[in-house]
Amino acid sequence: MPTLDTQGLVPGSVKTLRYHRLTLDSCSGLGAILALGQGPEVKPVGVSMRLSGKGVITAVALATETTVVQLNTESNSVGPKTQSGSSNGPANGLASLLGRWDCLLTGVGMIRIALLLHHQLQADGCAIDLALLHKDLVEKGLPSPGILAKQLLADQALEFKINALWYRDTNDALCLRAWLSAWCVLLCFRAVVYID
Repeated sequence: MPTLDTQGLVPGSVKTLRYHRLTLDSCSGLGAILALGQGPEVKPVGVSMRLSGKGVITAVALATETTVVQLNTESNSVGPKTQSGSSNGPANGLASLLGRWDCLLTGVGMIRIALLLHHQLQADGCAIDLALLHKDLVEKGLPSPGILAKQLLADQALEFKINALWYRDTNDALCLRAWLSAWCVLLCFRAVVYID
């Protein structure tokens, strides 16, 4: 199975991630790949996307703490919504995953991501923006992803390397953005569960 190196972005994190590359036509088993439905908890699923110059989604990365799935959307034409509102196109597998009760999308700029997923791929779901987890949001404004990683994951997180991921459009950067988003929220969930 292919793997993705986490490049030591966050000391103490996993070194490699399981990596799957799919198209929208072959994404019906996403829930099983991301291990959703194993247990009664909601699972954060990090999301990141790459857009073309015209603003069309060309790739979507979905990640948990150990697995990343990259969906290539360039070769697919998304079907129109039916009268009942469901998609009859190739994005139907993605829409069914994101509509699950145990899938919470997380990302940087989540409002924009959710709107693009809805408009272009007819996929809706529950989501949280990582910036909302920042302790100084009101006083200092929106933080960079690197600052969030340092605050939520580890003080030794490589802030500048993490910020650089949001300026690159490589497959690795796309997938690592999704993984960092999932991991930040997962650790926040664990902190809430273990507070007495």
